[in-house]
Amino acid sequence: MTARSPDRESLRARISVAVDLAIGNAPKQAQHALQQVATIVESGDDEIVALYFQARAIAHIKARAIGDGFAAFGLALAAARKHGEPALCARILINYGTAALQDDSVALAIACLEEALETCRKIEAPEQLAAALEKAHAIGSAKPIAMVSLAEALFAAGELERAAALLRELYAIRSGSSAHLLSAAAVGIPLGMMLGDDALLVQSSDLSLLELAFARPEQWLLGPLVESFCALYEHRGRREEHDALLNRSLESLSLLDNSLQLGIRAARLGPAAQLPRVAAMMARQCGVKTSSFLHAHQDLFESIVARRRQMPDRAKKLALQAERDFATAARPLAQALALSAAGQSAEARKVRERCGARIDALRPVWSGDRVNKRLATMLTPREFEVARLAAAGAPNREIAATFRLSERTVHHHCESIFSKLGIHSRWQLPRALAERPSEPVRSSSS
Repeated sequence: MTARSPDRESLRARISVAVDLAIGNAPKQAQHALQQVATIVESGDDEIVALYFQARAIAHIKARAIGDGFAAFGLALAAARKHGEPALCARILINYGTAALQDDSVALAIACLEEALETCRKIEAPEQLAAALEKAHAIGSAKPIAMVSLAEALFAAGELERAAALLRELYAIRSGSSAHLLSAAAVGIPLGMMLGDDALLVQSSDLSLLELAFARPEQWLLGPLVESFCALYEHRGRREEHDALLNRSLESLSLLDNSLQLGIRAARLGPAAQLPRVAAMMARQCGVKTSSFLHAHQDLFESIVARRRQMPDRAKKLALQAERDFATAARPLAQALALSAAGQSAEARKVRERCGARIDALRPVWSGDRVNKRLATMLTPREFEVARLAAAGAPNREIAATFRLSERTVHHHCESIFSKLGIHSRWQLPRALAERPSEPVRSSSS
């Protein structure tokens, strides 16, 4: 198969389509598309193999099969190194590092992204650029995202000054697409607040970026930026603007991909009627097949909701459990947030100070209104099965016969299901259940 053959270009295009499907949160369709080309890929060169396994990795990650995704990234990177094309290695390292940051190890994320950025810097050296202008174009779009992604990873690890230095460099060279600017702003706002860097804060908090994020289809760009602006509004005491922005985002988002911190904010300050839906989205991202780091987000979410439900003992227990998991995962800022939820504000401040924060800008200031104890709980296994049959159109009598229950009991189950999902009728069930994980998760009842 020659380097420019139509068959090879067709194969590259089919793999690219699979990547687009995965990024668009259609991982099953992406896997199906990749299965159709798997046999052909086996006879392809190392570049095709690298692209194929990278696509598989992204599809696995989007399907929440994290271990399989990381294994595929390892195969993709090995093939790319064997192929010997630095620009390809850099792109795979960026995707690998970004996945690690969201789903597993911040140390792995930093290692991958540091190597990616170093590779980009080597390629853009004058002697390299003169030899390959096409490679220069390829790396031109890789370098900004490597810088932004590494800044995000360093911020998550509590290395605030290093993260800020990368964003200052990015803004100075005025490089990158609108997507890169949105991602940079999402990190730059809290960094500028915590470091007291007014210049960085001003560069990052342009309100036109918010409108751009709402206009784009990529929800993974919107959530982090909204969270950062909401944190800024809370720090400045602008509650009306905060609530309007939070509510607008909750009405727009259908998943919390890359936006778990926004889900935590919704638990604390979101309207009570939205909590069941946000709980479903949180469970979808932090289900049974994910890491303890992701489970910590769900524990923190449930802790904050328990506090609003006037269940202080359960709230503190879950918050401290999340704090331990965040500490193990080397995520000090998330750890500090969990400490605050546990009522240990002084300890939370010390953690942020150890990260280099000069201003305690990310401390929670406001509390949400009290909510009913039944609200925002997860469906029990029986409720999940009743909801599944009801969504398929089964009447109460048929559901009662299936589970050997009385129709009255089924009616009570349905009332509870509607309350927990924040819906009002059966026709809303299919969509509400589609936003939940494939299996019922543990109840948040005490």
